[in-house]
Amino acid sequence: MLAYQADLHTRSAADLAHELATLNEQQALSPELAMRKALVLNLGRSAAELALAQAQLEAVIGSAEVQAEVFKPLAGLLVLRVAEQRRLLESMDKLSLQVRESQRRGDQLAEKLEALKAIEHTLPGLALQPATAASGAGR
Repeated sequence: MLAYQADLHTRSAADLAHELATLNEQQALSPELAMRKALVLNLGRSAAELALAQAQLEAVIGSAEVQAEVFKPLAGLLVLRVAEQRRLLESMDKLSLQVRESQRRGDQLAEKLEALKAIEHTLPGLALQPATAASGAGR
């Protein structure tokens, strides 16, 4: 499985999609096939792919098949890693949403400031009043 994982890291996104399609075509779902699917799905960057990878790993962990016993320690380790990856992805999504909202608010404030400046320039004599008031206050 580790050699398979290393091989997956060298492949392009198109190759990974083809590999997943090939794995999905197989009828009998063995623990080894579930592990392979999980490894391919784990390389995806969407929350849905990570959720599917986690489900495949949990199926291996919960399997009563004799074949699954050899994969259970690795599946246990990977399910923790995938759960952490999902948590980090959710945090990243929340932070990017906060950044977009802050940028939007900053843009709105900049527009309001420009509008106020435009209003200030259209009012006669107000541009001189603050300077006059400041000099009068100093006397």
